[in-house]
Amino acid sequence: SAIFFGLVGQVAWIVENMYFATFAQDVFANSGRSDMSYWVTTWMVILSALAATLTTIFAGALSDKAGKRKPFIALGYIFWGVTIMLFAFLPMRAEANSLMLIAVLIVLFDCIMTFAGSTSNDAAFNAWVADNTDDTNRGKLNGILSILPVIAVVIVFVGLSSFYESDPVSNSNAKFFIIIGIIPLIAGILALFTLKDAPGIKTTAQEGAVKDTFYGFRSETIRS
Repeated sequence: SAIFFGLVGQVAWIVENMYFATFAQDVFANSGRSDMSYWVTTWMVILSALAATLTTIFAGALSDKAGKRKPFIALGYIFWGVTIMLFAFLPMRAEANSLMLIAVLIVLFDCIMTFAGSTSNDAAFNAWVADNTDDTNRGKLNGILSILPVIAVVIVFVGLSSFYESDPVSNSNAKFFIIIGIIPLIAGILALFTLKDAPGIKTTAQEGAVKDTFYGFRSETIRS
C-alpha cells in the first residue's frame, strides 16, 4: 500500500511540478503573449508553495485530531484527480479579452490541486507511513519511497508525455490531464476499500489542537 499510494502521489506531483508551468507557457505563447507566462508561472510557484506549506501543517493537525488518516488519503486522492482534470477545460489558445481570466484560472487551479495533494499525500499519507512503521522497518520503507519520484518521472515522461502537445488546434492536453487525473482518482477509490489505519492512533483534544499544530515550531522542540 505504501509503495502503490506513494507512487501515485509522486506521479501527480510530477505533473504539477513540470507540466502546469509548461502548459501556462504554451497557452500564452499560442496566444501571442509569451510575456505573460513569466509572471503567471512566478505566481504559480509562490502561491502553490504557500498553499502546500499551510495545508500540510493544518491538514496534518486535523488528521491528528480525527485520529484517522484513511479518509484524508482516500477522499483527498479522489479530489486530487478531479482538480488535475480541471486543466483539461482550459484552452491552449485564448482570445485577447480572456487572457487575464485564463491566467487567474491557471494559478487558482494550481493552488486547488496543491491543496488536495498536500492534504492527502504530504500530510495524511506521510503520517500513515509513520503510524504503520517502527524503528525496524521505517528506514527501509522511506528509502524505497525516496526512489519513487525518479520512477514517477519515467512513467510520466516515457509513458504519458506523448499525450501532451502544445498545438492549439488538437488541444490534446485535455486528454493528457484527464488521463493523469484518473490515476489518483482511481487510487483514492481503491484506498476506501484497501487502506487501513494503524490501531491506537493518538487523537488530540480540541483544546490541544492549536498547540499541536504549532508544536514543531516551538524552540524547545527544535532544540530537542
